[in-house]
Amino acid sequence: MMRRFPVYAFMAALALAFALAGCATPTEVVKLHHDKTQPGAPYDKLLVVSLATDTDGRRRLEDLLTDDLAGAGTAAVATYTIKGLTPSVLQQDIDDAAAEVSADAILITHIVSVDQEVEFEEGR
Repeated sequence: MMRRFPVYAFMAALALAFALAGCATPTEVVKLHHDKTQPGAPYDKLLVVSLATDTDGRRRLEDLLTDDLAGAGTAAVATYTIKGLTPSVLQQDIDDAAAEVSADAILITHIVSVDQEVEFEEGR
């Protein structure tokens, strides 16, 4: 007699697979702007701003970027830690947060789309 997986166990396994797949795939930068008038010296402290309608997604992206920058040796501060998770971010909020943390540069990001591939292989 075959034993069947309960629906909740299957859904939990599927959610775990999606979470692991999302962590395993590297991020690819498709478009990058470089201002040639700015010096090439490294910045001391960056203010990281994510433009997103979803406040949880905004928080996660700002945390991810600040952690990655810190790992590369650049101090970074997520804007939400200064101004909170408001639905919209105004220019004045960005300027105030940059002044408050003495940031010498501001990194503004906006995710346009996310492509994700998941391979599912049925077990025996």
